[in-house]
Amino acid sequence: MNFIYPHQELKKLESESNKFNYLNDEEFIPSSEFKNIIDTHVSKYGLYFLYNENKALIYIGKSTNLGDRILSSINERKITEFIKITLTDRIAGMHIYEASYILEKKPFLNFEFKSYDDLSMELKPLEKSKLIKILIKNYITSFKPAYY
Repeated sequence: MNFIYPHQELKKLESESNKFNYLNDEEFIPSSEFKNIIDTHVSKYGLYFLYNENKALIYIGKSTNLGDRILSSINERKITEFIKITLTDRIAGMHIYEASYILEKKPFLNFEFKSYDDLSMELKPLEKSKLIKILIKNYITSFKPAYY
């Protein structure tokens, strides 16, 4: 604990414990699978793939800290439907695979690499996680008695 500036330490602890708060609302809450992905992928590097409600790929991102970056990315882009992730062996590989997947899949929200160029080399496909729902229906707060 920083005794000179304890309020900074308390703010840090508070923000870490409430990292999912901005995703909570009356109707939807983060799924337990999504929370688990975030918690188990802090300080891990790789790619994440964001999908809309129709399960169409709309964004590909990379990070050396997937747990934190995924949260900020879905908040920036207001994407709260589905996600897949994949880890890479090396940070350099993460950069190469991101460019490769963007050139191949051409997701709507990726502006970099928006050319008609193709990658001039073949990469072995990375193993991705299953499609994970980001938000689920909050049945506790969305339930209202008939007499309400």
